[in-house]
Formats: sequence, C-alpha cells, structure tokens
Amino acid sequence: MKKLLLVISLFFITIKSIAQIEFQQGYFVTEKGEKKECLIKNEYWDFCPSEFTYKNSEEGQELLRKIENTKEFRIDNALWYVKHTIDIDQSSNKTSELTTSKHPDFKEETVFLKVLVFGKITLFEYKNQSFTRYFYKTDDSATQQLVYKKYIQNSDIITNQAYKQHLLNTFDCENVTKNDIVKTKYRHNSIVKLFETYNTCFNSSATIFKNKEKSKLIYLSLRPGLSLVNQSYTISESPNEPGNFTGKPNYRFGVELSLVLNRMKNIALILEPTIQQYTNSNSTLIEGIYFNYDIPANYNVNYTSIEIPIGIRYYFKSIEQKGLFVNAQVGFDISISNSNLSVDYVDVIGTDINKTHEFDSYSSLFTFGAGYKLNGKMSLELRYSLKPDLFKSYATKVSKFKSFGLMFGYQL
Repeated sequence: MKKLLLVISLFFITIKSIAQIEFQQGYFVTEKGEKKECLIKNEYWDFCPSEFTYKNSEEGQELLRKIENTKEFRIDNALWYVKHTIDIDQSSNKTSELTTSKHPDFKEETVFLKVLVFGKITLFEYKNQSFTRYFYKTDDSATQQLVYKKYIQNSDIITNQAYKQHLLNTFDCENVTKNDIVKTKYRHNSIVKLFETYNTCFNSSATIFKNKEKSKLIYLSLRPGLSLVNQSYTISESPNEPGNFTGKPNYRFGVELSLVLNRMKNIALILEPTIQQYTNSNSTLIEGIYFNYDIPANYNVNYTSIEIPIGIRYYFKSIEQKGLFVNAQVGFDISISNSNLSVDYVDVIGTDINKTHEFDSYSSLFTFGAGYKLNGKMSLELRYSLKPDLFKSYATKVSKFKSFGLMFGYQL
C-alpha cells in the first residue's frame, strides 16, 4: 500500500509540473521606446490581455507589466501584441441582442491588438469574451477595423460585410482575385490565408504569428457505472460456511484523471477514485456439527468501499478521437461504513446464532477493460474487476469479489 501511495503522489507531482505555464524568450517596449529583453510568461491567452508577467532571468523575480506603460510585447515568432488607441465596434452578434442598425457601434479603447500577419499589409486581431474583431494597416495608412456586423431588417437577419469592400479597395494584386476576397469569411484561418497570399505579391514573405496552443495533457472525466457481482466466501470455522452471492447489480461512481504520456496522445496514465456499494443476501444450508444435520442459514453482505486504481490506457487512435481503447489498472480498495458479511441461523438445540465477519480495512484491486470513445466527450467501457480476498488478514476466511460491468464516461 505504501508503494502505491508513493506512485499516486508522484502522479500528482507530475501533473503539477506539466501544468505549469512556461516563460519564453521575448521583449517589451516601454512608453519611452526602450526595448527590454526578458522572459515572458506565455499564458496562451484566449482573449487579448491588458497585462503580462515577465522575468529578467530564469532565477529572477516575477514582475507584472501593464498596458498603461507598454507599447508592445512579443514572444519570438509565437505572438506579438501592439498597443492601439482605436475605435472598436461594440455590436453583439447574439440574435437576441441584434439591433436594426447596420452601422458599427464604435467606441474608442486602448487595447493590445494581436499581430496575426506582418507584412506590407498587417493583419491584427482583437478578441474579448463577447466578440472578435479584425484590423489591418498598410504602409501609408493607420490601423482600422474590418467591419462585419449582423442586424435585423424586416424580421430577417442581415449581415453588413463591409470588410470585403475594404479589402477590394485596398488589395491590388493579381494573385488575389475579387472572387478570393468575396469568398473570404470573417474567421481567423480564412482571413489569415488571404493576407498571407496578398503579401507574397511583393516578393516579401509575410511573418505569420502562430502561438502554438499548449497541448492539453490532463483530462478529467466523470465515470458512473453498473456491474454484475459474484462474491464467493469460505469461512473455515465450525460450522463450515462456504457460499457465494450472485446476480445483483453493483452501482458505482468515479472520477477519472488522465495524464497523456506521448505526442500521439494515445497512451495515458489513469487514476480513477471510485465509490461503490454492494448489498445482497441469500439463504442456504450449512454443514452442521450436531448429528450431521444441514442447518438453514441467512447470509447478508454489506460492502461499501472507495476504490483507488491506477494504470495505463491505450487508445487505438487518440484520447480526443473516436475509437477503441484498452486499459489495465492495479490499486487498492478501502472498506468503509461497517462493511461486513453476517450469518444468522438456529442450531439443532434451538440456539439463535449470529456471526458478523468484518472485511479488512483495505484489499488489493485489479481491473481490465476495453471500450470505445464515442466522440470527443463520451465513452463506454466493459470492465472486469477482481479483489482477490477481502479477508486477506485472516487465515480461516476467504472472500473473492469479482465484477463485470459497463462504465459510462463523460470528459469535462
């Protein structure tokens, strides 16, 4: 058990170290125009930030830099943010919030714009929790927004795609046709591709900034399930009491933590704490010690435990794709809530006998499973579980717990 606890501790230490956000080589420019080389914490921002954290060296103190005293900051060729005081359309694209005006609702703001393509014509992006806007700048013009706005007209939703006219008026390159611009969508990949193509017209390759997304390595899933249980027992005491419980389902609920171990994302270390409860009863005959009579007896099992298995899963494709997977785990099972096996009978001389056999506080656990990832979120798994002996600390008692079940997974 101590070894397994050590493995679980190392599991969480590994997760913590992987989850840490890294500092990368970069620079920022102050309001006075001074360029400062430093290490910038790449937080893989979903939205344009208003501040960032940096260090002057690997061992240096973490410092906070705000937009008010910064002109721009950059991490190599991964990302580049430049401060602008500019008009930004505040219109919502949510159907319930659309207006009847086709004109942008401009408001002046001071923000960091993200450079997507740098060249003869530079493309910027501004993204917050409500909307995404694209901007462009030429060698001889100021930065301005490419307008895209939905509005309502006669109960219909109309789209003002003025950005296409802006680009038709600006782009003068035979490599970019009118049809290319008309087909360009107001989306990241589409608009970046157009600007990249345009910049090749001038025999100068554009710099494309792609802050490669940090690969997700840690996944959390909910894991409810239902199993059919076969629990056998042998208690080598007088009277002799062998038997088993079968046929009753066992309900369980677990939470699975997966740590991806390779680039293909098809091998993962899995930890799955699970609570399960099993109750059952049966009536049988036990071998009597008086006059060789068989004595009728009632058996009851009440077994609640927390399973803590850790193991390896192999995906035939990847953790994020549809496909088959197999896994094997080993761990321990912690018995809780007065888990026991009890027997009641009346012996041949009329004495009521009640015996209660407490299960060990913990026991070994082995599981083997195969399943199918239905989509990016849900999965189904058939699993066989074995607990070799719930009475392992007793020389005269043995109880083997086997189950075969269906597990449902939902990845958060």
